Amino acid sequence: MTISEGINIVLIIFLLHPSIPYSYGQGTGTEIIELSDAPSPQIDVKKTDCSSKLSYYGALQNWKTVKDVNNWIAQNFEYDMDRAMQLANNSGTREKTNIYKPDELFHHKKGVCIDLAKFALETIQAIDPAIDVKYLLIEFEPLLMDNRIFKNHWMIMYKENDQLYIMADTKRPGHISGPYNTMSEFITAYEDFRKRKIISYKITDTYKKRLKKRLRKSLKK
Repeated sequence: MTISEGINIVLIIFLLHPSIPYSYGQGTGTEIIELSDAPSPQIDVKKTDCSSKLSYYGALQNWKTVKDVNNWIAQNFEYDMDRAMQLANNSGTREKTNIYKPDELFHHKKGVCIDLAKFALETIQAIDPAIDVKYLLIEFEPLLMDNRIFKNHWMIMYKENDQLYIMADTKRPGHISGPYNTMSEFITAYEDFRKRKIISYKITDTYKKRLKKRLRKSLKK
């Protein structure tokens, strides 16, 4: 399924509190996309490939700042809904689908949230190791789309002048959120922006599950 097909599918948002039954609703493909991690189909973003003649490693020699990385994302990145289906929480192909390396995403220019987050974090670390940058994992209430469950969304967070900034968001490629004094400020604003309840979030050095050193914040609302 692609974004442009706009087929009719059923949206079910599960309320995780055990005393509350799940709710469900009928929606069009466009309405589902609005709740997904893909950019809004109403936004027509014209992509301008400013580095087609460069390899990823050639680009690393030219990029000096976070804004350089973000500009490339804004001008090149596209969301891949087919790949999102492969990496859904209940997909049988999830464990067999590799996360793109930064040079692979640079080549494909398409991917999902974890691909983009990995690209941004590792690229920023490569051009300026002094920047304090980490993964941000947000857990939403589950969304059922074409029988696939979606609840996790990856971005990155970095600090500048003791304030927090968030970027590499597939929902709005090329957008940097901030500054924020606390992560809670961003979470509140992002929940309102996405129109989906946020259950928890994690700040971590890696996207791999085996890492134990990570911060988890559960939101009780």
